[in-house]
Amino acid sequence: MKKHIIIAGVPRSGKSTISQKIASHLGYQHISMDSIIAGIERVFPETGVDYYFGTSEVTPEERYELLKKYDTPKDYTYYKSEEENKENCAGIVTISKKLKEQCSIYNLPYYDTSYNREQIFKSVLGFLSRQALMVVRNHVS
Repeated sequence: MKKHIIIAGVPRSGKSTISQKIASHLGYQHISMDSIIAGIERVFPETGVDYYFGTSEVTPEERYELLKKYDTPKDYTYYKSEEENKENCAGIVTISKKLKEQCSIYNLPYYDTSYNREQIFKSVLGFLSRQALMVVRNHVS
């Protein structure tokens, strides 16, 4: 039995990081959703998205500081100018707020990665590990 997990959210909110951790921990294949998510303008519950990540609890300036903190040469933002990244961060905060509202309307899980990012990743990974173990136990029974 295969389990597909779709993780959505705004750019640079931790989607790829948690996806890679899940893939490594559970032996799943990781397929980046960054390019797909960038085109999503609103939440469609019928897509089967399991986890939404955003950074709605910060100002654009604080979002920029988070971007700098986690930016690596693997990230598209690493090579952008400071001005471009600051402008993008303002949009990311706005989109995150809308995403959070939509998740609330459709009763979908939303995780703000503005603060306690690693703790949130551990929590989601722990939950998925328990779910995977339950599937294995039920399959064996």
